[in-house]
Amino acid sequence: EQKLAPNPAITMRKESRALCDIDHGVNAKASSAAATAPAVGRRIAPWIIKAGDARKEPDLRVAGRTEAQHAMSKIGVAGALAALPLVGATAMSAFGAPVSPFVGVVPAMGLAALGWVVPELEVRDRATRRRDEFVAALSAYLDVVAILLAGGTGTETALYAAAEQGDGWAFRELRGALDHSRFAGVAPWASMEQLGRRLGVDELVELAASASVAGRHGAQVRESLTARAAGMRASQLAQAEERAGETTEKMTVPLAILGVSFLAFIIFPAVMQILAVSQ
Repeated sequence: EQKLAPNPAITMRKESRALCDIDHGVNAKASSAAATAPAVGRRIAPWIIKAGDARKEPDLRVAGRTEAQHAMSKIGVAGALAALPLVGATAMSAFGAPVSPFVGVVPAMGLAALGWVVPELEVRDRATRRRDEFVAALSAYLDVVAILLAGGTGTETALYAAAEQGDGWAFRELRGALDHSRFAGVAPWASMEQLGRRLGVDELVELAASASVAGRHGAQVRESLTARAAGMRASQLAQAEERAGETTEKMTVPLAILGVSFLAFIIFPAVMQILAVSQ
């Protein structure tokens, strides 16, 4: 039985719809969340984004959150923390205890400020971790591209084939950027540079710029990619060692306190017996 070949026009329309989905956000989860976000979050989100630094918008993209989600998270956490001392002061007043207005208001203001900052730190931390994951995936991607180039594969073919070999959000973003370059008629390195700027991944921006220059001047792109991948791995190793050292330093004080507490727990009964006998 002969099978019918797929219709190229239908395939092209499906791929075009997929590219439209890519342009609307980092992933489908963030896009659907944006559609269901409360109207108040969408209205105040631009003000909150402008109130922060310039890197906040790429952080939200990498973390998989929309501006409306981030705005509602900040308002919700700040409001919940601010309500705690107010509720406590109201309960004490209801039971007849004399409570000054400042007892509830001042802690509420401090907790509200804390709640306003906590989601910001959470997004920044998540974005940092996901950028590290992206750089690790990018170094592995470059190794595969270099292997394909060494085997005689063309540059663009190697870029597309290597992007199909990996899973995870980083490889999905790379495939999306390459698909965009194919349908938009731009160079793959230019599309990757745009992706790096959108996500705030400086390594990808530098890689795309250097590879583009190497290709225009006829230099060996494979050597450039291999050197970049080795540099990324060395940088990741240095960062891992630095984080390990910081973690060790942070554990010094808790361990010292734990040791002193343990000694006090052992010595205290003996000291109390000595004092009781001496009296």
